[in-house]
Amino acid sequence: MTPQTHEIKTYRLEGQAIELLSSPDVWSPYSAKEMISFLTDFGYLESIAGSRVLDLGTGSGIIGIFAGKLGAKEVVLTDYCPSAVRLAVENAEHNGIIAHGIQSDRFKALKGQKFDFIISNPPVQPWLFTDLEHPESRQDSATWNEAGSDGRLVLDSLIAQSKYYLNKGGTFIASCSTRHGHKRTEALLQDYWEGAWQQIYASEHAIDLSYHRPYLPIWLKLQSKDHDLRVYQKDAQGRVFASQTTPDGKKMLIMNWENDKITYKFILEDNVWTAYNTLQHALFEISAHDSRLPTHDTEAAWYYQYILVRGTKN
Repeated sequence: MTPQTHEIKTYRLEGQAIELLSSPDVWSPYSAKEMISFLTDFGYLESIAGSRVLDLGTGSGIIGIFAGKLGAKEVVLTDYCPSAVRLAVENAEHNGIIAHGIQSDRFKALKGQKFDFIISNPPVQPWLFTDLEHPESRQDSATWNEAGSDGRLVLDSLIAQSKYYLNKGGTFIASCSTRHGHKRTEALLQDYWEGAWQQIYASEHAIDLSYHRPYLPIWLKLQSKDHDLRVYQKDAQGRVFASQTTPDGKKMLIMNWENDKITYKFILEDNVWTAYNTLQHALFEISAHDSRLPTHDTEAAWYYQYILVRGTKN
């Protein structure tokens, strides 16, 4: 059963007015607006006119619709959520754009197709409220924004497979987040797009606890294992860290040490912080009163980075 659409919202993006119908099980275009504005302002979409564009994980359809407004020859809108595909196509038609909608789990329904642009603002949350035995029957936009035990399911597919669906010289643009685990993202990009990718944008956002609070323990648990700061805090001097606790209740900090690019896990015991690597080997100790430590506050706000990456098929 398709949830009824309700109000129409108007989004003004780079001189274009886009009207979108909304639905309770389709994610609203929050970060997609930021993505579109940056890509347009800095000329990354200048060659999109006359091209074939895939908007993967389309949600409301806003990215594909905007590509159509810029003169894309053909726009394909895909999503795993069937009602998102229907809504995206309806939104495209409402805005005078002819688009082809395909229900697809990542690239599975796109075999043999080629595009000039693949642009995606993929989901980021780890599985929490999703019924894993029936992931296709999620009921609201929050659960449709869950993608794998670490939130990386769609992003990893984009990085690993986009090249096979691009024409020569084609462009892959995706958003990602430190919440995905950005060290892992960079490692995969280097594996699949060596010498042909770049990070083109990053902006800091505060964690919205009214929505993200249930996911925070998952991100904290993941980063306590791999030291890849998905979410972080800042002290008055701007030093970045995460104040957490170990399973047995000890104080823990995850942070870079001075100018070292390596992120360590520090555990406090008997007024001494011991630094550990990801193999859980103790490396060195520092006093609990060392001035180089951040002035950490367990109640401090949490932040993450929203990031755009771009690859070109040579």
